[in-house]
Amino acid sequence: VFIYLLCLSALQSVVTSCLRWNFYPQSHILVRKRQDCRQDCSVPLLLLSETLRFLAMQISFILLLPNIPNFLFPGNAVSTLLPDNAVSTAKSNLLTFVSTLNRGVSSSPADRLSVDALVDDLLAVAPPPPAYAELPVLEADWRLEYTTEAELLGLMKNADTTVTQSIGADYLKNFVGFAGGFCEGWEFTVDSSISGSNIRSSFKFSAATLTLPWFDVPLPPVGEGWFDNLYVDEDVRINRESRGNTVVYTRIKN
Repeated sequence: VFIYLLCLSALQSVVTSCLRWNFYPQSHILVRKRQDCRQDCSVPLLLLSETLRFLAMQISFILLLPNIPNFLFPGNAVSTLLPDNAVSTAKSNLLTFVSTLNRGVSSSPADRLSVDALVDDLLAVAPPPPAYAELPVLEADWRLEYTTEAELLGLMKNADTTVTQSIGADYLKNFVGFAGGFCEGWEFTVDSSISGSNIRSSFKFSAATLTLPWFDVPLPPVGEGWFDNLYVDEDVRINRESRGNTVVYTRIKN
């Protein structure tokens, strides 16, 4: 920073000398004195004064620079765009731990308590949540990394079974792609409508289909519910559902 300020000050001095200007601060406007600068002994002092003033302005700008993001992006926007190291570390700790649990299938009661503790650790260092359910950051394809929901755990006995969730402005789609054994290649899809308020997303099932290798089997779409988006960023989404289940997703990036 010192070298940068020194170079700027030197550049101003050189330009000033070359153009033979005499500076007078009048409402922050630089006015050229018409008579010859050589006949005015105040030129060196004025030049020094202007150089020091310019230097002070540069130092003030540098000191204010860290606060510019807070001015341009007040509130929660900055925390979403510029996550700090504490958030990144807590998020990494959570994802590393759940990666050993086969999306929750092999989790013990102690493991589930540990996951909840890691989620709490992340929420403790993250900024207060904005209205995630109303923001476009929620609209994406998400891969399930961990859940305590009994119905899903029963469908994921095979580690290669794919479970995703797609969210749009007004729709939600849950997808299970079965792998291994007799169910290899089967797919189960549940379509829902979705609406959001603050951090809560509410959904209602509209269609369900079991896709077999030979034909599709429509199933009656029965049910509705909600989940709270506790934390969402460009990588991770953490939900807590109406029945108290904790769910962790990662964003599927093209």
